[in-house]
Amino acid sequence: MRLIDLLIHGVNCSLVYLFLRKCVSSSSPPAPAAQEATGTVQSLNANGSAGIPRKSSQQGRQESNPRISKDEVCFWASVLFAVHPIHVEPVGTLVGRADLLSALTFLLTYVLISEEPSLSTTIQLVTVGIVGSLFKENTIVILVSSHKLQCEVLTLHYIKYQT
Repeated sequence: MRLIDLLIHGVNCSLVYLFLRKCVSSSSPPAPAAQEATGTVQSLNANGSAGIPRKSSQQGRQESNPRISKDEVCFWASVLFAVHPIHVEPVGTLVGRADLLSALTFLLTYVLISEEPSLSTTIQLVTVGIVGSLFKENTIVILVSSHKLQCEVLTLHYIKYQT
């Protein structure tokens, strides 16, 4: 029984990583005008690392700060999710399985939301919401939150490509 709970927790941690990667990949770097106004340069490496702002060469010496890639940030955040006591406690108890499966359905919903609306995506989100409500009653919120989040993603997607 605990092995199944541990496997569900592992899937949840993987979904946290995928969700964070999705959030990070959809974010855009700051506008060039904002960089010039502050006098800092946001450098991105070829591997997509989000560099620490450093002084531009016009204002003095350059600093060699270590770079942390977006993948590393997502990985360490999912590791923190994996070992945090609030998320580990349901793994050890039988009644905690409902919490694990509820978290699984919430995270799966967030990973399934896409920038391109389609009927299949809507059907998948409704199905996950209904299945999630079988595990725990408060998971019915997925139906409302996924619709609201899908609308927000579409709005941001529309604004991003209009400018």
